Amino acid sequence: MKLGIVSDLHCNIDGLDRALEIMGPIDALLCLGDSIFEYRFSNAVVEHLPDLESQRAFVAELCRVSRRVFVTTPNRWFPIDTHTLVPFAHWLPDERRDAVYRLLRRPEGLGLRLLSPAALLALFPPSVHPRLVRRGMTLVAVADCHSDEG
Repeated sequence: MKLGIVSDLHCNIDGLDRALEIMGPIDALLCLGDSIFEYRFSNAVVEHLPDLESQRAFVAELCRVSRRVFVTTPNRWFPIDTHTLVPFAHWLPDERRDAVYRLLRRPEGLGLRLLSPAALLALFPPSVHPRLVRRGMTLVAVADCHSDEG
């Protein structure tokens, strides 16, 4: 059995940028052929991607190279942002949120795209039917991406 792990890379976009500089873009990291992994675990990565399109592409690629995926991300509706430990600021519009994080010297919160339970599930390709198995401080979605083939 092959297990793939995608980590949050130090919980900040700078860490992700450094990792991508070393390893190449996400497509190059994950472009391994369909269903190469039995399980793929992505821990607090998706919220660091810059836009909805990138988040959808990331989840689609996880599904393409894995039979089953397990995706975690902080819950947007939890009152404390787990990256900064600052309450409520992540509910502000992006520009105001980032101003608060700058004022508090919490750059790890800049540019995050935290997801609600529905938004996380909506990132999966239409052919995949994910289940939300946890919805507290952290959201956890699991999905069977490919049917068993012989």
